[in-house]
Amino acid sequence: MKKPAHKTPQKKAAIKPVDKAGSRNKNFKIILVVLVLITMAAFANALRNEFLTWDDKDYVTENSFIKDFSPAGIETMFTVFVSCHYHPLTLVSLATDFYVWGNNSSGFILTNILFHILNTVLVLLIFYKLSNKLEIAFITALIFALHPMKVESVVWIAERKDVLFSFFYLLSVLFYVSYIKSGFKIKHYLFTLTFFILSLFSKATATSLPLVLFLFDYLLDRKDLKRILIEKIPFLILSLIFGIVAIKAQSAAPPHSLPFVDRLFLITYAVTFYLFKFFAPLFQSAVMPFPESIAGVLPLKYYVSVLIIPLLAFIVYYFKNYRKEIIFALTFFLAALIFVLLKFPIGPAYLAERYTYLPYIGMGYLAGFMYYKYTSTHKLKNNLKNIFFIILLLYGLFFFIKTIDRNTVWKDSYTLFSDVISKNPTYAFALNNRGNALALQKKHEEALKDYDLAIKYKPDFAEAYNNRATSLYALKRYSAVLDDLNTSIKLSPDNQKIVNMHVNRGLAFFNLGRYNEAIADYNIAIEKDKSYLEAYKSRLASFIELKNFDKALEDLSYIMSSEKENSGHYNQKGILNAEKGDINNAIQAFTEAIHLEPDNSAFYINRGFAYLTIDKTNACSDFSKSASLNNKSAQEQLQLHCMK
Repeated sequence: MKKPAHKTPQKKAAIKPVDKAGSRNKNFKIILVVLVLITMAAFANALRNEFLTWDDKDYVTENSFIKDFSPAGIETMFTVFVSCHYHPLTLVSLATDFYVWGNNSSGFILTNILFHILNTVLVLLIFYKLSNKLEIAFITALIFALHPMKVESVVWIAERKDVLFSFFYLLSVLFYVSYIKSGFKIKHYLFTLTFFILSLFSKATATSLPLVLFLFDYLLDRKDLKRILIEKIPFLILSLIFGIVAIKAQSAAPPHSLPFVDRLFLITYAVTFYLFKFFAPLFQSAVMPFPESIAGVLPLKYYVSVLIIPLLAFIVYYFKNYRKEIIFALTFFLAALIFVLLKFPIGPAYLAERYTYLPYIGMGYLAGFMYYKYTSTHKLKNNLKNIFFIILLLYGLFFFIKTIDRNTVWKDSYTLFSDVISKNPTYAFALNNRGNALALQKKHEEALKDYDLAIKYKPDFAEAYNNRATSLYALKRYSAVLDDLNTSIKLSPDNQKIVNMHVNRGLAFFNLGRYNEAIADYNIAIEKDKSYLEAYKSRLASFIELKNFDKALEDLSYIMSSEKENSGHYNQKGILNAEKGDINNAIQAFTEAIHLEPDNSAFYINRGFAYLTIDKTNACSDFSKSASLNNKSAQEQLQLHCMK
């Protein structure tokens, strides 16, 4: 029997190890770049938007604090409330923009967009570090970046506080996750605390962070309850301090006095509303007013909204395998909303798209987690054969297009409030604000139509009467101005604008030739605000008309104490003294005006007239100087008095 031939054993080829970590890092970098580019593209058209009449004037265009970028000015920003809020770092941020961009709205919006991009990157980093799953991190960050409900926070310049406090807030969360994952390194804890403080100085809403940190403890299965509580003590103390400051800041705002039971239903409706808008951001509106109750009864939908509680409880119970993630996501959503829900925000509405800026992170994480679990369980790839991948793409495309479109709504005050009115035609606040936008464009007849409607739907709307009076004044309908200001002052005697109302009513009296009544209003304004120069200037004009030159000079003296280098004031002082017959003081005042502005021909001719009664030679010299500056009236006086 033949023996089988001996086979030389074949040497197996070495198996090269797959560098999965390198592949993941490469994919992460690709995803990071894609997210940044998509976010930039989604918000790029907002760079054409303008400042709004709504809050932008309080934060930027009429905010004197941000226009002083000196060390003393920055120190002041840490001591003041603006628009019933304490957020000094937000003011410093806006001051920096003003220093760089001036009154260019595009620069401010660009900064907002850049912060939003940074926040998107932080969301990606947090949830990648948390889950080690790119799909979960990417979906969470994508929803955060593109959700149309984020537009308000990103493109509205006054909402710089949202994107800024969120930047520090998310940095704090990132370092907290690193703190847990790295084995509790103290440097990560200190970074967490530092960024929390910076977030608090940007907006008081950051006080919710300790609750969110507890949620990450829960999600990461931390068991040492004593250590967890001790770690949070500094955070809870800081939240308490800044919460008290926030309450003090907002105490100046008109309160929303609602029955306790109504508040409960408004809370459940708000939760339902925001959850629904997460999935279907349709029929958006910048302002969603408080509901009107009829005989103390709210609309039915507010009572039905209480069903959201058993519904969420059922979802948590039914999905047992994913209970921890669902609880984390829903509680994150509620924790980030908690202070807005418990203490209704200041202003005309209790629902606002900007309040979802951070809360939707929780819902975005849940969407990413459920997508990953389903596709990995069924071994589906991220391609067009996966129906859920297609749904994700379509949702992302919808969000992208909707965000671009929503940016255009925020282009200016007119487009913004026209959009609000299209959803709420009888909403007086929106009609009043669109009227303001038209008035700024000097379209006063159109503005009056909006003010008329605002007053029709809200007859006790003091601000609308005041604003309508401004347009009526521009149209020289002074009697109608008086009627509106009388009503406005009667309706809101403690209004922050009451000083302006009295000055404006005084101006209407002045233009009707009722100078003593005008002075009475200016007196009230000055009594309420002794430093208000406009009231002194207006009263000065009335004293001049009444030929009460002594009183006029008293007011002018006060004005000049604040505006020392104003040559016009010295000229005015010269005229008033000349009218009194005090020629020497008149000449002295005209001389000071000339010293401050030596090329003003009017000052020379005025001094020339004063000199005529005591020194013709000097008078002719002044007429000659004024004539050399091309003053035709001076040439006539030179011919009349000096060339005979």
